[in-house]
Amino acid sequence: MPEFPGLTTISKPAEYFWSRIRNGEVYSHTRFGDGEWKGVLGQASPRHRNCDGHRYFPEMNKQLTRILLQRPVAPFLLGMQHYGYRMFKPAILGWLRNRKLLDLEWYDGDTLAMHRSSTAGAIQGYFEALATRPVIMVGPHRLQKLKSRGLVDYRAYIETPKRDAFVVLPQVQKDILKAYSQLTPPVVISISCGLPAGILAYRLFQEIGTEAFIFDAGSVYDAYCGYATRKYMTRLHRNWKEGKGHAPERIRAGLEESAARSDPAVREDGSGREGDS
Repeated sequence: MPEFPGLTTISKPAEYFWSRIRNGEVYSHTRFGDGEWKGVLGQASPRHRNCDGHRYFPEMNKQLTRILLQRPVAPFLLGMQHYGYRMFKPAILGWLRNRKLLDLEWYDGDTLAMHRSSTAGAIQGYFEALATRPVIMVGPHRLQKLKSRGLVDYRAYIETPKRDAFVVLPQVQKDILKAYSQLTPPVVISISCGLPAGILAYRLFQEIGTEAFIFDAGSVYDAYCGYATRKYMTRLHRNWKEGKGHAPERIRAGLEESAARSDPAVREDGSGREGDS
């Protein structure tokens, strides 16, 4: 049975994307989940907020819609979230059909953002792939722990507000491009700023998409920074206490072992580890 009945879908395992990062074969992505579809379908008023507290700005909804209307093609990938598709399937298919967009190609958004790998306790390969590239992290303050925990040795960190990042998106974009200009491509730009993340990813793609990986990464890093912002992350934390899965300390140990072996898959020119922020 197709993962997303009624849609044109392309199925790739997480390992395929890890390989592309390692090999410098750039791609970018955004993901449409229940929150994004509420905005596109007009099912959320400006007073409403999503599960992370982000407001549904009318202009933000228009810009999310515009991404689809412009019919992006590879290497900009569209990701569909399973939960959102189950929730709004008839409305989504009707919306796409009415705009002659049923031929858009979709990937599994939970695979693109590594939520599936994380849930399965198999995300080590993703962190190893990130270690082969200069990384710019974009997100709330809490994700800075990725560096102090030895998981992502990012070169620049662009902090965004916990909520309503849409209002500062132009400045965030400028800050990212400034950091990007000081690095050697291909650079990984990982974005975790809620509902407008996909908008930012698409804007950046239009400027530098031929030499950068630009990811709408969602909340996948939260669990590795000590936060359980999604239900599955509570299970992950419980498993880690029982010695199961890829807990942060095990991922760090794996990265250090690769570096000690002079494994070309892992960069060795990163700066020293910093303390918790």
